[in-house]
Amino acid sequence: DGRPLPFPARYANIKPRLANLARGKDPWLTTVATADPAIAREIAHVEGIRLFCGQWLAMLQSEEVRDEERMRSDAAAAEARARRKAAAAAAQAAESDKRHAPADVKG
Repeated sequence: DGRPLPFPARYANIKPRLANLARGKDPWLTTVATADPAIAREIAHVEGIRLFCGQWLAMLQSEEVRDEERMRSDAAAAEARARRKAAAAAAQAAESDKRHAPADVKG
């Protein structure tokens, strides 16, 4: 629809991976990374990685909720503006009809 993709929605593929990492159920963290001595030295504190991934996921989810609320609020504001504009146009049309109505018309 041409609108920019909300920031957290760009992470749709990584969120499940972050959730698995946070639970300690990601094969990379539990086996592959620990099998490679160079990587194992860099991630010696696996619990810290799990905690970080959980916090990152929570931040993305929080921002997603915030963006959804903002989009709903923006849509409601746009709808209210459209209603006000329609009401103003209807009032203007009614006033124009009054001005152009014949003066000698009696009910």
